[in-house]
Amino acid sequence: MDSLHEKFLEEVTEFVADLENALLELEKNPENQKLIEKVFRIMHTLKGTSAMFGFDKIGNLTHDLETIYEFIREQKTALSEEILSLTFASIDFIKILVDTNNELPTEEYKLKYETLLFSIKRKVDILERNHSAIAETANDISVSAEDAEIVLDEKKIVTYYIQFIPAGHLLTTGVNPLYMIDDVYALGECKVFLRNKNVPDLLQIQEESCYLSWDIFLSTSEEKSTIAEVFLFAEDACTLKIHKIADKPLLQDNAFIQKMKELSVVTEGISLGSITAYLHSASKEPARKEEKAEAKKEVVVEDEPKVSLSKIASSKNNSLTSIRVASRKLDEMMNVVSELITMQARLTLFAEKNNSAELTSIAENFDKLLRQLRDNSLKICLVPMETIFSRFQRLVRDLSKDLQKNIVFSTEGGETEVDKSIIENLSDPILHLLRNSIDHGIEDAETRIRNGKSAQGKIHLKAFYSEGMVQIVIEDDGKGIDPKRIREKAIEKGILNETTPLTDKEAINLIFLPGFSTAQKVSEISGRGVGMDVVRQRIEELRGEIYIDSKVNKGTTMTIKLPLSLSIIDGILVKADDTCFVIPLSAVDKCYEIRHDEIHAGFNDLVIIDGEQVPFYYLREEFAISGEAPAIEQIITITYEGQKIALIVDRIVGEYQSVLKPLGAMGISKGQELLLGATIMGDGTVALVLDSGKIVKQLLHKVFI
Repeated sequence: MDSLHEKFLEEVTEFVADLENALLELEKNPENQKLIEKVFRIMHTLKGTSAMFGFDKIGNLTHDLETIYEFIREQKTALSEEILSLTFASIDFIKILVDTNNELPTEEYKLKYETLLFSIKRKVDILERNHSAIAETANDISVSAEDAEIVLDEKKIVTYYIQFIPAGHLLTTGVNPLYMIDDVYALGECKVFLRNKNVPDLLQIQEESCYLSWDIFLSTSEEKSTIAEVFLFAEDACTLKIHKIADKPLLQDNAFIQKMKELSVVTEGISLGSITAYLHSASKEPARKEEKAEAKKEVVVEDEPKVSLSKIASSKNNSLTSIRVASRKLDEMMNVVSELITMQARLTLFAEKNNSAELTSIAENFDKLLRQLRDNSLKICLVPMETIFSRFQRLVRDLSKDLQKNIVFSTEGGETEVDKSIIENLSDPILHLLRNSIDHGIEDAETRIRNGKSAQGKIHLKAFYSEGMVQIVIEDDGKGIDPKRIREKAIEKGILNETTPLTDKEAINLIFLPGFSTAQKVSEISGRGVGMDVVRQRIEELRGEIYIDSKVNKGTTMTIKLPLSLSIIDGILVKADDTCFVIPLSAVDKCYEIRHDEIHAGFNDLVIIDGEQVPFYYLREEFAISGEAPAIEQIITITYEGQKIALIVDRIVGEYQSVLKPLGAMGISKGQELLLGATIMGDGTVALVLDSGKIVKQLLHKVFI
């Protein structure tokens, strides 16, 4: 797939996301003209670009949808539930066609596509027939000449000549000139002539260079500044000149268009001088002698041919410059940064071994710069949660309608940023949790009213930073999860016996066990508990944790905690004999010392820390590490899901920045299931990175159950 094709698919995906969000807002406020205009322009752009790249099925859908929204934009019809449903269904097909490169995967999809296309065309036909009937009636209504003149003056049409000459490097900035030309089309009646005289021989063409330029004629009622705004993001990578050439529409004049066609194919091409000369010449023709004086007034050439785009940008206080970068390139960059971190550790170790003050100073400065590079690289790879939040608006809308439930869905903290690799794998787990809330959490209106609640259910999704991690919380005000029912189900399945002590919170979190469900009937949409083990597994694969809090008839809160990055870990380096371990810093509470002979002096693998009995995890024993333990060992307390344990090690080396690598076949005979991975240290040896969450869960299970 060539780079232009890739960029097209990326931008279509963005357009579709914007379109979906605009429609969801439009559904709440159907008379919002700005949103209607936005939907129309996206449809127009999708129609043009999809046809250009051979995606005719997308073009067919958007062509007729554009017509429908043009009726709405011109207030010839109102936005209806039927139109919204047709548009949302079209969006679903556009997503499929983007994923399948314009192919419908099955005969069933082909039939559904043809049915949808027929429904849209039928709607267009109905609107056109209705409008024709209204227009015929309107012909019987006279308008005074004075009134007509007032209407024309309010929206006076003028004609502009636009010279748009992109710089050769324009495409490398992520800007597509064809999309900007499409936006010009949306401003009025437009005629475009392509200049391709600078295109080199085939073997000399560079993939990301732009060799084309355009002469554009636009008849519009818009201001010059509005036209210039279309080209705002190409400000530093193009030459743009906008000239007003007439105080009336010229594009209906066939002689003018024919002359411009002739000029476009000659060596000199179209120019402001040739246009002015033609208009003056045309105004002197015998057939137009009576209009001569008026025609002279209409030929207007402005003194400043070049529009200052920087003034427009500064007037809006928005001089933002951005570029589009392939996700693959970001991954490659992070791999290089990871290797640099490993090299930096080797440099620091080498400086210490050689006892060189100069080399140590270089290593320290390199470390500072590398930390800046790491932090900036991580920031580049961060993606706002809003990118997936927006997907869920549609889910809640559709499921609410299917289940005939009145649900208000709100989000908060969409600006919270997370590593893109986490975002890519987070959508499905959240999707499943939301389905559960909609299907089995929120009651029907009748039940809610009977329980003293409002008929309208609420689901709130929020994200925020806390304790060096990202937290995602899903709250609903539904019927909640009954811990008593959970216990009964667990006993029935043989997971617990009747004497097993279990708090309500622990009981509720049993729904994460494989195949555990309390749903009394099977649902096509979800089942609270069905697949929750997979949700937890996905979250833990992202080095995260999930837990649930719920109150009967009050609602349920599901909390997900995630690291900011998956590839680089700030941790504490510890040793057990000569084996090195890294504990993620986000899990560490405090550090203590303990005498070796005190370790097993407690009861049931508990040690006393700050007057509190805490279960401990002895690293030497768990990983079968031989050798004699030191007389004084050290304790690190770590917390997971509110549960605290003590991790006993030989020695704490200090803070350590590590690059997480997969374990592979390392031949670890014991404890491998408790590791996140490994990291290569400065001397080339391997340190094992501990999974604090799994350690806590395993230890608490061993001690208390």
